[in-house]
Amino acid sequence: MEYYNQLLDESYHKKTLDNGFKIYILPKRGYTKKHAFFCTEYGSLYNQFEKDGKTYDMPKGIAHFLEHKIFDEDQTSIFETFAELGASVNAFTNYFATCYTLSTVDHFEESLVQLLSFVQRLNIDDDAVEKEKKVIIQELKMYDDQPQWLAYTEMLKGLYHDHPIQYDIGGSIESVEAITKEDLEICYNSFYVPNRMMLFVIGDVDIEETFALAEAHLTEEFMKRPMAPKIILPDEPDDISKKFCVNEMGLPCPILYMGIKDRTFYDDTKARLKKGIISKLLTDLVFGKGSDFYETHYDTGLINASFSSDFSYGRTFGYTGISAETKEPELLVKAIEDEIERVKKEGLDQDGFERIRKKMIGRHLSSFNSTQYIANTFVNYYMKGIELFDYLETLEKITFKEIEDRFLSHFDLKYSTVSLVK
Repeated sequence: MEYYNQLLDESYHKKTLDNGFKIYILPKRGYTKKHAFFCTEYGSLYNQFEKDGKTYDMPKGIAHFLEHKIFDEDQTSIFETFAELGASVNAFTNYFATCYTLSTVDHFEESLVQLLSFVQRLNIDDDAVEKEKKVIIQELKMYDDQPQWLAYTEMLKGLYHDHPIQYDIGGSIESVEAITKEDLEICYNSFYVPNRMMLFVIGDVDIEETFALAEAHLTEEFMKRPMAPKIILPDEPDDISKKFCVNEMGLPCPILYMGIKDRTFYDDTKARLKKGIISKLLTDLVFGKGSDFYETHYDTGLINASFSSDFSYGRTFGYTGISAETKEPELLVKAIEDEIERVKKEGLDQDGFERIRKKMIGRHLSSFNSTQYIANTFVNYYMKGIELFDYLETLEKITFKEIEDRFLSHFDLKYSTVSLVK
């Protein structure tokens, strides 16, 4: 199946195997760099699930831990194997997915075979698990010393009661210590399965040959793995968990994070995408670097270049986040609240809306010159149930009335929280 976008003049091809495994190829003729992303829809949010009539509640951070252990080999290092081919291999875990990535100019076919090979097997023992705990705990301790990270995570805890979005992707020291070899094997066998996984390839490749190569190196054992289990997520109330959170780290300048909780969710993927685009556009319109708010308070010194705002979302969560280093955090919170109330009374700037929309379209079009950007964007959208080419179509059709309605429904200060690190 081929998907084509006329404005971008780009297409990608999709093949779904009988067991649900999906292969996507986006050809980029004349480009030297090639990328492959081998991903599973298994991220840090998915610690609770039902399998074979049993409910599992796994330690937080286990998806990230498993990513580390996939790279374990009995003999030659996986990184050395790829280096000998002139390729680089890496991986990441986020809220929704774990992805193993390949980038190379030469020896792409051999590198792709290696990527498919090592992700389809898990070689661990108790000693290796205990050794890895020390590595991951050291990573977590590094974050403890970062005030930006503390302010951000405390903001999430202020917004959410039960949703796992509030927890670190890597887990906590206690949860990592609790992970066992058996836990890792259960999660691997539950989520590293065909109907939960996909392969995305981008670069100057032959489409049919790449489809055939990928299929030929999906092992018989992998292809026969059972369907993924049912994910369990808690019912999250609309109201916030707490209004304020203050921590102290002896900083020269306090760090502020303010969050506004989203309460509107859609099963329809295009409706979800539209909400995300509108919300991101709104944060730029009201608080972005081209806004009156930013210009006014930058000139007075209340904010500096660290000030930022964005909307983050998934299928079951969403929030607007505003962050800054400021010597007057209480004044900044009041200024943000005053600006929201002012816009509710005076209305949004329609010319500003059109300007930002054109900027977003232009930025998206120019970004398609980067194969790395396309790969990251494709996977990010896929894990949210969104098709790559839906972005431009949706953005072009958004009306100013939809922007106004979303502002009034989402920017309700009753659902806001403030996290401050002094």
